[in-house]
Amino acid sequence: MKNIYVVTGGPGFGKTSLIDELRKKGFNGGKELSRGFIHGQMVNGGKFLPWVNRLGYSEIMLRKRIKQYGRTPRDQIWLFDRGIPDLIAYIIKDGFEVPSFYYEAAEEYRYNDVVFFTPPWKEIYKNDSERKESFEEAERIHNEIKRVYQLLDYDCVDIPKEPIEKRTEFVLNKINSIN
Repeated sequence: MKNIYVVTGGPGFGKTSLIDELRKKGFNGGKELSRGFIHGQMVNGGKFLPWVNRLGYSEIMLRKRIKQYGRTPRDQIWLFDRGIPDLIAYIIKDGFEVPSFYYEAAEEYRYNDVVFFTPPWKEIYKNDSERKESFEEAERIHNEIKRVYQLLDYDCVDIPKEPIEKRTEFVLNKINSIN
């Protein structure tokens, strides 16, 4: 098992802000892969936007996540903004059958068993040009993501709805209790 911890949950629930704050505390944080890719597709008229071509988008993101995983040093703790199981959840959410290679990749590129979930939090949620879901849709996505991680035998830990400093402290304490 690698020292890669996934921070996940529905879109707009504070994952990236939390990882950015943990970086300030000295932790390594893997880049959020999807927003930059989506932005590039939008600017360049690309055909691999998740709301246009879910399966094509997901395959590209799977390759990016595998590459990110492979480049991560094994002797350091890292925090990733989402993981391979998130791709599975989004494919299911959009009504597609998940190709078996996603499950194979999820097993081969396993993260730490503890996965941190940012909770649905209406007060901090906002959508934008890359995040088009309503709060209710984001909450449904959150539930599907959690279901998939549980199906893959991860320990899903809910981060409390507290100020960023308290959420950061919560994650730090949990990681320190494991390592």
